[in-house]
Amino acid sequence: MVLIIGDGSAQLTLQGLGAAIRYGLKTAIFIINNDGYTVERAIHGETQRYNDIARWNWTLFPAAFGDASVLSERVESAQQLSDVMAKISAKKQLSWIEVVLPKMDIPELLDAVTKSIAKRNSGQ
Repeated sequence: MVLIIGDGSAQLTLQGLGAAIRYGLKTAIFIINNDGYTVERAIHGETQRYNDIARWNWTLFPAAFGDASVLSERVESAQQLSDVMAKISAKKQLSWIEVVLPKMDIPELLDAVTKSIAKRNSGQ
């Protein structure tokens, strides 16, 4: 099982990690750390304060729940992600991976949609 969740959403649902540890799930959880609500930034403005969230040290959370056996890593490059994926494949265990992305790293489709909406809203 794989879960991919943004850092903002994870701040609202973190107790689920405790349940995953409690039940011994062998899930790979990827926290997309893009410094806040990137989709909202794309829609409502990149610099709106309400899209900012508190910065957390994500890799420490499994230990805070009392389980040192969780694979907990931070990746900032494609090579690091590839290395971590190899670790996950080699040993089935609960894995907690923080994937750091730029603040405005958004898919092309979302970029096109938000630009179209902005253009329509501007009356052009």
